[in-house]
Order: sequence, then C-alpha cells, then structure tokens
Amino acid sequence: MNFGFFVLVLFLFLIQPKRDIIHSIHFSEIPAMSPREMSIRTDMTPNPVKKSALYQPYRLMEWANQLAGIGYWYHEIGTEDLYLSETAWQLYGEKQQINQTNWHKMMSYYLYADQRRIAILMQRQDMLNVPLVFRGRIQVKHQERILLHRVVTKPAHGQNPAFKFGVLRDITEAEKAREALVAAKRQAESHDRAKTSFIATMSHELRTPLNAILGFAELMSEEMLGPLGHPRYVDYARDITRSGQHLLDLISDILELSKLTAGHHDFQDEELVLEELFARSRIMVAGNKAGVSPNILERSENPWPILRADRRAVLQMLVNLLSNAVKFTPVDGRIEMGVTIEPDGALVIWISDNGSGIPADQLTKVTLPFERGAAKWDHAHQGTGLGLPMVKLLVEAHGGHLRLFSREGRGTVVSLVFPPERVLIHDMG
Repeated sequence: MNFGFFVLVLFLFLIQPKRDIIHSIHFSEIPAMSPREMSIRTDMTPNPVKKSALYQPYRLMEWANQLAGIGYWYHEIGTEDLYLSETAWQLYGEKQQINQTNWHKMMSYYLYADQRRIAILMQRQDMLNVPLVFRGRIQVKHQERILLHRVVTKPAHGQNPAFKFGVLRDITEAEKAREALVAAKRQAESHDRAKTSFIATMSHELRTPLNAILGFAELMSEEMLGPLGHPRYVDYARDITRSGQHLLDLISDILELSKLTAGHHDFQDEELVLEELFARSRIMVAGNKAGVSPNILERSENPWPILRADRRAVLQMLVNLLSNAVKFTPVDGRIEMGVTIEPDGALVIWISDNGSGIPADQLTKVTLPFERGAAKWDHAHQGTGLGLPMVKLLVEAHGGHLRLFSREGRGTVVSLVFPPERVLIHDMG
C-alpha cells in the first residue's frame, strides 16, 4: 500500500505543468504514522517571485527608510529587548551586527545631559499614552549630531502585547540652517536699528545748519536789513532758499521712510473730511509746481465719507500721489482724484492720470525705496524715488494696502484702500 501511494505521488508530480514549484518531502515524526510512511508539502509559490523583493515587503520598507534617512525601532513593553532597523544603527554610527539591543544600550549613545531628560519624557508618555516627539544629541565620529524621535505606544490587544514604536532621523543640518537663519535675522534687525539711529542722528545734524542757511537766505532775498547792492544777489539768495528747502524735504523724507520701514510711527487718528484734504493737497501741489499744471478734477458723491486716520499721513499720501501724477502728465493732460466705497465697506481713494504711464517691468519696482535711479523711463524727471514707497508704507501702517495699475503711454491709476473699520460714513448717497 505504501509503495502504491508513493507511485501515485510520483505520477502526479510527473504530469504537473512545468513550473518552478518547490517540493519538500518530510518523513513524519508523528507517532501514529509508521516510520516508513511519509508526508508531502508543496510550496505553490513560483520560485522567481519567492526570490524577488516583492516576497519580502519588509525589505522594501527598509530600502525606503534608507533612502529617506529614517530609522525605526520596536520595543515590546515588559521586556528588555529593543529591535533597531539597519538605518537606525547607521544613524547611531554603528554597523548592524545584530538586530536586537536594549534600552540601556540605546540610551548610552546620547550625551549624558540628554539621557535623564529623555528618560523622563518616556515615563511621561507611559502615563499619558500620547505620541511623543523629542530630540537627542549623540556623538558620531567626534561630531555632535541631533536625532529627532517620534514615538507612539500601542496598548495590548487580544494576544498582541503592548509595544512602543519609534522613528528617528538626523536633523543636524536642518538645525544648523535654522540657527543660521535666526542669527541672520537678528543681525539684520540689529543693522536696521543701527541704520535708523544713524539716519535720525544725521538728519538732526543736517537740519540744524540747514535751517540757519534757509533763514539767512530768506532774510537776504527779502533785503530786510537793506539792499544787497546788486539785483543778482537777490536771485542767488532765492536760489539758495529753494535748493535748501528741497534738501530739507529730502532729509525729512529719508527720515520718515526709515522710521516707517522700522515700524515706528506716532499716528494720531482723527475724523477726517476728505473733501478738505483733497482741496488742500491740490493747493500744495500747485504751489510746488513751477509753470502751468494739468487740470485736477475731483469725483465723489455727496456726502463725502469720513475717514478715521492720521491727518498728516493722509495729506502726505495725497500730495505724493498728486505730485507724481503732475510730474508724468503733460500740461494738456487730465488728472482725476476721487473716493469710492467698495461692497465690503472699504474706502478707496484713487488718483488717475493719462500721462506717460509705467512700463510693465517697472511696476514691481516703483514701490521699492530708491528704485527710481534704476528706471530709465523717468530719468528726465526730478525726484528721489521715495514718494510711492512712502505712500505704500503709510497706507499699510493704517491697515490698508496700495493698488497700482498702469500702462505705458496710457496713464496710471493709484488707489489707497482703507479697511471698513476706518470708515465712519458708509452711505455716500
């Protein structure tokens, strides 16, 4: 019978399709069976698949972790054993000898100053049963490295024991980059404070003698103490006054811009009637413009809205924008200024012109301080390039923002958008 069974098995083997099938024949150790009887086990897995990485998914995970520089470890709670992946051993600066180690061995890799802190964190996690993230410093080849750990604890479930699972990676280079950025930021802030202090000091030192020059030049141009003796001396004195005033205004602009850039301003909010500020800004611009200026039209429905803002700052914004519009608009051109309320309640002060406009490649630069000198399109016009940047900083200091639309050869529209909370009258008609 046994011989007949063996022949049957051999026959079945011979008639099977030609596949890579692994067969194993084991003589049974079961006492109930005769020692001469045997059992057959057949592994139906094709041999190429068995030999491939797909048959070993844990190796895929290991390779992925190696590529990402991530190690992992596993600890069954209640035992001393700790399993470390190959990448984890490499992060500790070791070649993988065996998979298993223990808590004491792993903790010994960390600097003594960090060991107690890590142990306390682990104990706290055991009590709270929450995910844990911590950093630890180790020494690898006489270099200090920083490892970031993320640890979770899984309670016992059925026959599965409770265990801890953690992943770790080297963040030394990232930490160095972060520290370098922090140091650079602090250095930049220190330089900015030094710059602001220097400009404030220099402005004071320049203003004092300049005011004296302006005062004496004005006395001479008015001949308050008697005739100068020649008509040209009067013209020279007036030139000194105009040039000195221009220099004084420039110094004031630089100081104001420096303060705004550093976030320092002393605004005093009050309820402003924009109709009055529009009229005053027009008078100021007309007085500063030599010769004939283009017409400036106002557009706003009654009643005029009331804006809660700093009077001096809003007037300065209007004067700067109007001055730019007059500067780049021909005498027979058109300039309009007006106020609108947007659907969300924001107040918009806009100034438009049909002047030379701004090239598309300069739109992002004109709101940056001192960029005027790099713009070939306005070399024919006087100015420092501080007007628009200052307007942008002033409106942003009020919680608003600046809109700029322009086409070269067609004109420009600049809008100051103030948030709804600064508008006291929303209904304009």
